[in-house]
Amino acid sequence: MSVEVKMDLSGIDIAKLEVRKAMERGIKEVTYDLEQKSTDEAPIHYGDLRDSAQSSFETTMSHYESSVSYNTIYAVRQHEHPEYNHPKGGKGKYLEDPFKHNIDKYLNHIKNMIKGVLK
Repeated sequence: MSVEVKMDLSGIDIAKLEVRKAMERGIKEVTYDLEQKSTDEAPIHYGDLRDSAQSSFETTMSHYESSVSYNTIYAVRQHEHPEYNHPKGGKGKYLEDPFKHNIDKYLNHIKNMIKGVLK
């Protein structure tokens, strides 16, 4: 179960290294924020699902990719069934909901990181 963010960098002048670094920092920050928010919403029984959360990053000359994922055999089932009862806390759509609720904030954060180096 994962959410991926991909940004095409092919139009950015490589000489603008500071812009690229700012964008990468911004993407890492929002990815870690999403990991924390989704972990807080993930169902808890013994804690294995929450403990399996991880963020990953991949960079090439043409794109930067980040993802938040959960690595248990039941991660997808728990995510896709919001009707399940979780008496110890958490809920379904634990990754999708925080992403949807924060996407504008995340995009603005990345944009502001880039604007900060263009001043």
